[in-house]
Amino acid sequence: MTSPAQSSQVEPSQVETRQVEPSQVQSGQARRFSFGSLLRRPETGSFIGLVAVFVFFTIFGGANFASFSGAASWLNVAASLGIIAIPIGLLMIAGELDISIGSMIPASSMTIAIISGHFQLP
Repeated sequence: MTSPAQSSQVEPSQVETRQVEPSQVQSGQARRFSFGSLLRRPETGSFIGLVAVFVFFTIFGGANFASFSGAASWLNVAASLGIIAIPIGLLMIAGELDISIGSMIPASSMTIAIISGHFQLP
């Protein structure tokens, strides 16, 4: 009978090896900034889209869009959408699919409407 320490040992012939080229090995030097590698990241595309939408609505949305009161107005709408969108986005990132949000929003809206209308609560 073999002990657990002996059974977990791997034979040298069972180990898979691969050759690495010298260009693939990183040296101790700091990596240089590359604008091309920055543009390949998905976050950069999202940020460029955000800036483009903001510039578009600043130009065509009137004088109040970029003001403090205008920002408070669209951030008020964005907050209620973000409360719903952030958990759903996290579920999508995790690989889960939760479509129950489509039925929960109308059900919660009706519940709030009934409570505020029937029971005179705020």
